[in-house]
Amino acid sequence: MKHPKTYCLFAFLFLFCFSKVNAQALHWLSQPDVDVGPVSNNTTSEVKVSANGRYIAFISSSTNLVEEDNNHFSDVFIRDLQTGETQLVSVTTGGLQPTDGFFRTVSAPTSDGRYVAFVTSSSVFPGATGTQFDDFLYVKDMQTGAIVNHSDYNGGSYFEPLGEIKLSDDGQFVTFASYYEIDPLHNGFDTQIYRKNLSSDTFELLSVSQDGLSQGDDDSEFADVSDNGRYVLMSSKANNLTADIINNSGENLFIRDTQLNTTTLVNITPGGVNSSDSNGFIQEAAISNLGQVAFKSTQSDLVNNDNNARNDIFFFNGGTIQRINLTDSGDEIVEAQGHSSHVTISGDGSRIAFSEYSDELFPAYTNEAYDLYVYDTSSETLSLISKTSSGAKANGNSWHPDLTTDGNRIVFLSRAGDLTNDPVMGEHDDVFHYNFTSDVIKLETPAQINPNTVLSGVYYPRVSSDQLSVIYSSRSPNLVAEPLNDYSLDLFLLDRTTNTHSKIASEIENGPGISPSGNYISFSTQYFPPDGMIDLGAPNVFLYNRINDTYTQIEQGKDSRVNDNGVVVFSTYSDIDPNDTNSTIDLYFFNPSTQSIELISKDMSGHASSIYHFQGFDIGGSNNNTWVTFTSANANIVPNDTNAAYDIFMKKLPNGAISRVTETVAGMEANGYSTVNSISADGNWVVFKTGANNLTTDDYSQAYAEQIILFDRINHQYTLASKNDDGLPISAQGTEYLEGPSVSDTGRYISYRFDDAFGAVDQDFNGDIDNEGDIILFDSVSQTPKLISKHTNGLHSDDEAYYFSEVVEDTTLSPTLVGLVFAADGGDLTGISNHPGHQEVFLYQQGGPELTLNLLVQGPGTVIGTSGINCSGSCQYTFPLGADLTLSAFADSNMQFVGWQVDFGNCDDDSNPCNLIMDREKTLTAVFFDDSELIFKNGFE
Repeated sequence: MKHPKTYCLFAFLFLFCFSKVNAQALHWLSQPDVDVGPVSNNTTSEVKVSANGRYIAFISSSTNLVEEDNNHFSDVFIRDLQTGETQLVSVTTGGLQPTDGFFRTVSAPTSDGRYVAFVTSSSVFPGATGTQFDDFLYVKDMQTGAIVNHSDYNGGSYFEPLGEIKLSDDGQFVTFASYYEIDPLHNGFDTQIYRKNLSSDTFELLSVSQDGLSQGDDDSEFADVSDNGRYVLMSSKANNLTADIINNSGENLFIRDTQLNTTTLVNITPGGVNSSDSNGFIQEAAISNLGQVAFKSTQSDLVNNDNNARNDIFFFNGGTIQRINLTDSGDEIVEAQGHSSHVTISGDGSRIAFSEYSDELFPAYTNEAYDLYVYDTSSETLSLISKTSSGAKANGNSWHPDLTTDGNRIVFLSRAGDLTNDPVMGEHDDVFHYNFTSDVIKLETPAQINPNTVLSGVYYPRVSSDQLSVIYSSRSPNLVAEPLNDYSLDLFLLDRTTNTHSKIASEIENGPGISPSGNYISFSTQYFPPDGMIDLGAPNVFLYNRINDTYTQIEQGKDSRVNDNGVVVFSTYSDIDPNDTNSTIDLYFFNPSTQSIELISKDMSGHASSIYHFQGFDIGGSNNNTWVTFTSANANIVPNDTNAAYDIFMKKLPNGAISRVTETVAGMEANGYSTVNSISADGNWVVFKTGANNLTTDDYSQAYAEQIILFDRINHQYTLASKNDDGLPISAQGTEYLEGPSVSDTGRYISYRFDDAFGAVDQDFNGDIDNEGDIILFDSVSQTPKLISKHTNGLHSDDEAYYFSEVVEDTTLSPTLVGLVFAADGGDLTGISNHPGHQEVFLYQQGGPELTLNLLVQGPGTVIGTSGINCSGSCQYTFPLGADLTLSAFADSNMQFVGWQVDFGNCDDDSNPCNLIMDREKTLTAVFFDDSELIFKNGFE
């Protein structure tokens, strides 16, 4: 019996062993090539300003705003606008940051910056249950660091606040909405409005009937509280809050005066009665210290001559309503696209701010974005706030404003890159602050650390068989040098021989493809590649030939795949063929040799049959053995199709007959639907997802409703590929999804995404306790699965692996090198402590021949390391894939070690010893110098 070869590495007193059987490596591929400077590395979702304008609180997923943010997750921050200091709010006194749940809303901080309230479902805070459905209300004391759960009531019960919250400026009261029966008058599940006294732990029901004897008789949602705490604004469907006759069945707006204990109806017509427009609704509103209200509504009878059937901004003052989002000539906005949004009013009622998409308010410039305006209630004038230094509209959305009590400052979110000279990422919302007195806009989310990851997610990875060419798409502007405000979804090629990116196309559609050789790339875009300067009017499929660097425009279409002959299969809604008249999506192929396009998805009469679009087709093989697979529910593609379900079909190009994959040798058709499919590079194997349980003889009695099946075209045999650690079909218990199957070049390996249900215990794969999506690699020869979306040391990751994965084999190597590309978010697999959580692309590899380490010693010294490494000149060593080496540099007498130089990976500084992972062949140089020859040893002193 042969035993696997084992390598033992000795480094000083440590013994390291690794077996060739377990040779594996995990590569983080989507590492940026460009340093874009101090840019926040993720988006901000909400910002509030203190009454006096000194402090802001905001929720952000950026992890480089402060140095101690290492949770790969969104957080709550507070920033002192006077000193420019930003602090984490969402950290416990023990230093824990949340790694689960999410932050739903945050209040404005108190004017002294001491208290901030927020709502979250994270499990790290006091009283949390650890489920994503339990949102609790917390208040953080920034002086002591203490966080108190204020969702408690009735001696141990907890309520969940809904919508926004408002913390009073003295930190003593918080106002919120909840369907929990906190007050004795609250019966049933209607949402009601409460104010809690945090000192006395008592509650006041605010959405109370006019007579004070009952709750509101329908749902009430919290809208706002005046800065002085007197007025509470409620949006409600209740009919008993006032004596007014309610004329509509929708939401109405009410003011609760907490001093006089009275409630006033706001949305009234010019005749003084409630709006009768039940089709309209009130979405956002804010109230001043004087009881004035600014609100957004689609109700058409609040003012005269409201005929635009869109959201407008209204100002309620002393019982009258006026519309304020009007043009300079006093006309209403007529543009239907976009709408008015995100309204707020200052505490003194002097200014109202809102966002507007229409260019009609400021027609001198157009930008197809939300712009921020401020209405002066005294002069009744409207001003543009989100503008450049030259007065033009900013080049991105500006919204979510919040005004100070005196109306002199406003904070807001924006994606514009030209509000200031600071670098910002155009896809992210950053916080900006405008001072009306100085007329200056300032960025308030400056990065403390330059981003070292992508600034946006990376999607749809595909890889060549030799695993040296990888394509994926992203909006991140730092994979190659691009403008920060260019956040189009671009297609990139990673050349792993140099570890550099190049942009292949701009504004691509979903589903690009790369040939097994890596010589051809197919994709769809509306903009002519590579620079995207010509708009084609509709997405077109292109073939990129890397050998001669040429692009071929094929036809209008969406997803595509390509083989080593440059033959492209693509889906399209265009009726290209005369027999294609169904105006639905069909499958065609393009032959670059003949420059012809032919319909593939035909029924038995030759007419277009339509296909299942989402990863519903593929191409495999080459030359005279080229095969295409596709999915369709058409019952007339082959005879005797009676299962009324999606099936998998295949066709040999160019003129082979279409056969059905999802039927047994005896002709028994699948007893369930089959959809997503992939074919091997040699054209002999097809893998697909199915709800059928009659294609194999496995026991499906306890199985999940969908499974992954491997089809052997040559022998017409089926093998269950979705087997768990026990060799059984993936179980129904604890499974949520099986997705995205892929099959390797020779059909030996299958990959797919497995997602266990939230809160369930995974019954299928040992150690999988993260309740996140993972990638499974199944070996059809050994009939064993392997969860590979984890660290190579065996530690599981909380990163969420996503739908697209692809497994390949480099059969030119002996033994074969297996590679699998997949995308996952969270950042844990990258090893970057402050990763912002964007989706990244990884390459998992296993097997393959030994890798060579070329070790060069430059100067008088020696390198000693694991596995007997001892080198004083030029040396060569071989190691299995994934070997973890520790190398130490020893300078000769009176000499000095300067540092390491490496072509790929770490060991690129003066760290001694250094750690080197053999994830590919490498050349490492250790540099030594005579100490006396280092003229500028300490710099130019």
